[in-house]
Amino acid sequence: MICGLIFFFPIAPIVVVMPLSFNAQDFFTDEKWQLALKNSLIIAPFATIIAVSLGTLAAIGLSQSHVPGKRAITAILILPTIMPLIISATGMFFFLCTPRKLA
Repeated sequence: MICGLIFFFPIAPIVVVMPLSFNAQDFFTDEKWQLALKNSLIIAPFATIIAVSLGTLAAIGLSQSHVPGKRAITAILILPTIMPLIISATGMFFFLCTPRKLA
């Protein structure tokens, strides 16, 4: 049961998005897609700065030989690169496309 859920987790966003591909509506004129694009363009610079800063600090820290749990920390840090980008992008679309006002 748990194994099945683990295998389904990466595929779940694709199952959700699949009906959208058969929709006749144009994605570029849809307000949800435009809102998601605007949110992405606002958030991307800040996320980049934070990610580069933390990634650099983690790389410097993990390059030391005396770090306890170095292998476990490294495995956790490279885990996002294992998941395909499309799954992450699909999940972020559904999070970012909900209408809300930006302050």
